[in-house]
Amino acid sequence: MLYHFNPKLFAERKEHPDCGLIDFSCPELGITLLGDGYVKGADLTTRRPYPNKRFLVSCRNNGRAAVNGFLVETEKRLAKYTSIARWVIDCNRTATHIIDHIVLDEERDAVTEDLALCYATCPEIGGYDSRLPDIMAQWSPASSDPRLEIAPEKRNGIFSDKINEKGEIIERRETFYQHTIEKDRLIGPYHYTCGRRPSYEDAFHV
Repeated sequence: MLYHFNPKLFAERKEHPDCGLIDFSCPELGITLLGDGYVKGADLTTRRPYPNKRFLVSCRNNGRAAVNGFLVETEKRLAKYTSIARWVIDCNRTATHIIDHIVLDEERDAVTEDLALCYATCPEIGGYDSRLPDIMAQWSPASSDPRLEIAPEKRNGIFSDKINEKGEIIERRETFYQHTIEKDRLIGPYHYTCGRRPSYEDAFHV
């Protein structure tokens, strides 16, 4: 089973230039990865792969390309699992993003946090059918993909926040429903994020 994670922080670059991932863990997969917000030369680094440069996304610390997340391959097929990403904000505080993933089927061999990979496509780019959960189908990926924010923004999703006295998020817990998808959506030749998606050769194996 191939799991695609993309720990994501929405932060204005000019207002919050010093943010980074401390660590990422998934207890059910038995994996903990250090981020370069904690130590140089860590497993993960933080870059800006999207046209909207307010999004920081963690990827494997390999090369210089800004890549949309990272892959974990395992024999485990999980119906539920939790990802925990701890971020350092402005070098003076931390914030935690917890995502409770609920997998709705066992039909295919991969899952992703990127809803843009779940849309139906024409035959020229794979001919995939829609794998959007019903609850997410009415929302755009830009408004509903899981993410942490400095302070609460207007967005869609199922989440609750713990806020400090300054109105900043110190913990967000989010529920994310997902259908399985074809592995080729992540590592095949078709998807439009081809230059920004994680390489299968860089997957973590557990």
